[in-house]
Parts: sequence; C-alpha cells; structure tokens
Amino acid sequence: MPGDTIKCHDADDAAQVHEDLCRGGYETEFIYEMDGVKGIWIEIKGKERTEMAELNIDTFGEIMDDFIEKNHIQMLIDIPEGTNEPQIKDNAQLGGVVQFYILLSAMKPIYKDIHDKLLDHSRHEDFIDGILQVVKNELMEVAEGEGGEDDGKL
Repeated sequence: MPGDTIKCHDADDAAQVHEDLCRGGYETEFIYEMDGVKGIWIEIKGKERTEMAELNIDTFGEIMDDFIEKNHIQMLIDIPEGTNEPQIKDNAQLGGVVQFYILLSAMKPIYKDIHDKLLDHSRHEDFIDGILQVVKNELMEVAEGEGGEDDGKL
C-alpha cells in the first residue's frame, strides 16, 4: 500500500478515502494534478500516523483551501440576459462541493462590503439572521423537490 495512489471521484470521495486511510494508520498526501490531468488523488505514504486526523469542517476547509490554492481554481457565475437563472462554471470540474465552498468563502468579503456601505451597524445581527433564513428557505425548496436548476432556484 505505501507508495500507491488512489484516484478519487470528487472532494467528498477524497475526504472519505483520507479518513479511512487515517483510521488504518496511514499518512496520506493529496495530489491535485497527475500527468497533466487535474483531479484529486491520494498518495499513501509509508509512515504510519501516530494519531488519526479527525475529519471535520476545519480539516475539510484545509483540504479545499489547499486544492484551490494549488490549482488556481476559478468560478464564474453568469446570469444570461433575459433570465434570472444563474449558470455556474468552474475550471475544477468537480461540481457542487468546490462551488459551494467557494461561495461560502466569498460570503465574508461580500458581507463586509454591505456592512461598510449600506448597513445600519446597530442591526447587523438581524440582517445576518434574515440572510440565513432566505438561504435556508431556498435550500429547503431544493431538498423538498420544489426547486432546482430548471426554475432558477438555488
């Protein structure tokens, strides 16, 4: 096993493989380009881990940050004329996991701009609660099968 490389289908698969290998005591390394092909691979190192790295939101963030940094990932959101349906493209070609992470990362500077230019600073918590409620409602529509790509919902 040490020295082997495993091709992962997407970021979720990579996180699961990483966690399984760590449980087995293996040190791993993420590879984001191999032989000129972009993707996610995990190389199994020969050194056994002395403690297992817990897969949590922080570990996931580190994996995603490392992937985005090493691969110059870009994402474009376009709303074609005459519609309100966003079309999202990225050069990672790994789908929603990378796109969602980029959107989450973008929320902080977007909110800072709103906060600095428009917001009544005494009501920032109400504003954030309102945004989160709108996002929750939109995502619940998708989860319940009411929204989707065809109707422009999130």
